[in-house]
Amino acid sequence: MIAKANRLRNADRVKAGQTLIIPIPESEASPSVPTPSTTDAVAVVRAARERLIPEALSWSEVQRIFPHNTVARVMDVETGKSFRVRRYYGTLHADVEPLTAEDTATMKSIYGQWSWQRRAIVVEVAGRRIAASMNGVPHGNGAINDNDFAGHFCIHFKDSRTHNTRQVCPDHQAAIQAAVRAFSSAAVTATEQSPTQD
Repeated sequence: MIAKANRLRNADRVKAGQTLIIPIPESEASPSVPTPSTTDAVAVVRAARERLIPEALSWSEVQRIFPHNTVARVMDVETGKSFRVRRYYGTLHADVEPLTAEDTATMKSIYGQWSWQRRAIVVEVAGRRIAASMNGVPHGNGAINDNDFAGHFCIHFKDSRTHNTRQVCPDHQAAIQAAVRAFSSAAVTATEQSPTQD
């Protein structure tokens, strides 16, 4: 049976390392596995979309998920670049620091030069993807001494406020919504490209 499946003229002459097909007798074969239906494929795409779209969680919720001294990954929506941060402090929003000098270099490459410009980001922490906004200027104090970053920078979440004015910053909130929209658009495109039912 092996000789026939592999078209061997002489079954005694199999070479070391040769790939062979091992047929399974029909009596031992398992029942055929059904192919997934179009409905199943659409459900898989929708589930993937739900995991892709970041949550726009309120600051009060985020504080429980992202407490002081917690490490998270920040992904810049526009460039797709990501780096790690540690939450340093912050009561009205998250004051964070790049974890290492390499993380600082990645952050700097996103901005080009340090800037107060708000950028749409996704913060990945505790198994969650959270829509957020960051600025890119080292300021104030920090706790990590060997990360090439003098101080901390700010990450804002839905309804968080600035320490200066104690008000919600419209520019940060717009960047948070941009993060959600960017991934929602990508997910809708993926769903539209999935097979449709006949």
